Amino acid sequence: MLKSIIRTLSISLSIVMIIILTLYRSSFTFLNISNAFFMVGIIVFFVYLTSLTRANNILHSSSYFIKSLFRKSDAHSMNYAQYKEYHPSKSVDSANQAVKMSIGLVFVIVAFVLSRFA
Repeated sequence: MLKSIIRTLSISLSIVMIIILTLYRSSFTFLNISNAFFMVGIIVFFVYLTSLTRANNILHSSSYFIKSLFRKSDAHSMNYAQYKEYHPSKSVDSANQAVKMSIGLVFVIVAFVLSRFA
């Protein structure tokens, strides 16, 4: 769990740096840093919020439908005969998703704090 949190945090901070270096042409002002943190934070927050609320199950069911529709007729082409068997293999860790969602929320809060100094 800690490894995935560190990975999410490092990727998010890397994207913040890429945004500052490319979009704002290496202009490290409070406003530019705040905007970069906000852009990354809001995306991270909503991606993991979607995952935490299991709203992505709609995508899992459509994925199963497409796979079952276009699979070959032999029995070994798909590991799951029914959606009930397919669904549990796509489950997510709620605690891990909540921590990652809070990383996005912290990025948004940092953005608002930095915007006060601009």
